Amino acid sequence: MGRSTGKIFIFAVLAGVLFLVTERPSPRRAPEDINVILLTVDSLRADHLSCYGHNRATSPNIDALAERGVLFRRVFSQSAWTVPGLISVLTSLQPPVHQVDKRGQLLDSEITTIFDCFAEAEYEVPNICFVLTLPEFLGIRIGPVEERYFSEEDGEEIFRWIDENHDSKFFLWYHYRNVHLPYRPRESTHSVFLSGHPNENQVSPGVKAVLSDSASVFVDTVKFQQSDRAIIHDLYDGEVIELDFFVGRLCARLHKYGLLEKTLLVITADHGEELFDHGFVGHASTSRSATVYDEVLRIPLIMSLSGYLPEGVQIREQVQQIDIMPTLLELTGIPMPSGIQGRSLAPLIFDAGKRSESSIPAFAETIYGGYQASGEMEETRLRCVRTDSWKLIETEGPAGKNYQLFDLLIDIKEHRNVYDKNPEPANILLTLLDEWKRENVLRRNALAAHQSALVDSGSEGLCPQLIFPYDGVVLRFNERHGMVRASWTGSPVMTYIIEYDIGDGIHHLTGSFLNYGNQRDFGPYSKEIWLALGVRNPWRVRISPDTQPRCWSEWLEFYFQ
Repeated sequence: MGRSTGKIFIFAVLAGVLFLVTERPSPRRAPEDINVILLTVDSLRADHLSCYGHNRATSPNIDALAERGVLFRRVFSQSAWTVPGLISVLTSLQPPVHQVDKRGQLLDSEITTIFDCFAEAEYEVPNICFVLTLPEFLGIRIGPVEERYFSEEDGEEIFRWIDENHDSKFFLWYHYRNVHLPYRPRESTHSVFLSGHPNENQVSPGVKAVLSDSASVFVDTVKFQQSDRAIIHDLYDGEVIELDFFVGRLCARLHKYGLLEKTLLVITADHGEELFDHGFVGHASTSRSATVYDEVLRIPLIMSLSGYLPEGVQIREQVQQIDIMPTLLELTGIPMPSGIQGRSLAPLIFDAGKRSESSIPAFAETIYGGYQASGEMEETRLRCVRTDSWKLIETEGPAGKNYQLFDLLIDIKEHRNVYDKNPEPANILLTLLDEWKRENVLRRNALAAHQSALVDSGSEGLCPQLIFPYDGVVLRFNERHGMVRASWTGSPVMTYIIEYDIGDGIHHLTGSFLNYGNQRDFGPYSKEIWLALGVRNPWRVRISPDTQPRCWSEWLEFYFQ
């Protein structure tokens, strides 16, 4: 048995034990009144941060946090796009279990989230993140969005909230979006790597595409030139520098109020980003063509709290996005809920003897096309299992299954599929993947057994009619302050289904989602997001009580501008 096969055989033997047995970590006693800030960054590659080995000085402030804390070198997300990845961070559940794995899916309100745990421990848990207004996050129990903190500038909500609430004990989550497409850094940062800001009328179609307000570059819609690659890398790194500047401002604001030594600061991402590693740019939602190669799944994870966490520690053991929630709960002394799938990383942080180069497998799953997937695309799923030595990718669709296998010890960039030439490690990883799928089914069934049935109250009567938005309205950012409050006639204590038909051509999307009550706030959104919504005009919606038979309102059409 070869070196790689032997190592992976050990994984196969131990996998069942590792999935079922969790060792209670024994960290140092958590400081009293510790605050927590969890900063997730959209589309952030670990390898474009200096502390992860990037050859450019893109992240001096983040590097300083890593030097004062703990850096996990090999961290992998559970999906290739934002919504399922973030839900996995917030629930410590794999996408097939939480099932918010395609557009319009609703998180089961019975599922315990990280917000529940901190709120029960008497932390202030503000709702200042626009992501929580998306339909897929409706099942999360958290207070209403605090609109007075909203700003056009990404991240300003945090500073405004801390200014007013720095005497509180808080858990604060914020999702920073500005590393996501379009790659359009400010004038003050693009010049670090570019001699001048690209003029959209003078650049190639490829560079023009990544600068577009659509925030998407669909596969096969543009052909990149070789010269585009350096420019696009420069633009992306400029956005990473902006993120780093934001982190520096955050640390300065915490220091101003004496909170830097009392706040556990955690930086991670929802997923990574392809930058021509396999010929294109973006991720599942932006390219409308999913992959689960490492450039899309590998993310950073840095934790810092001086005086509590050890300083300058780098952990090389492979870990997952679902491990973040149990780790934060353990570090703050909060009990973990039952049913979570992640493990606490506290033993690795505090006990060097528990660190090992040998890791438990990491898994991921995504639909083809991410948030912008068509119904046909949603029928195709990509899954992967990754060990230290091998990675198996399964693509399952209406036509059947196909596989890719990569020997990571000699092909870390995953360019040579050796599935047919290595049946032994392939079969072992197939077994691990099948066991993971079976485990997810059992966990999903257990959740379904406890799910509360939606109560149908007052389903008879007139069909609902939309009050706002009304047919033909143009929603302008400055007039709406980035916010849309939809409302309709009907009972405020029933569940409704909202069906939508958005855009034309390549931007055409259809789907539906559930809403409890007869109004719904969308936003507040930044101006950048508002412009991206406008690219997808027109927006068409109708509403019915979630009963059978349906009782639909008339379709109406509106526009973002």
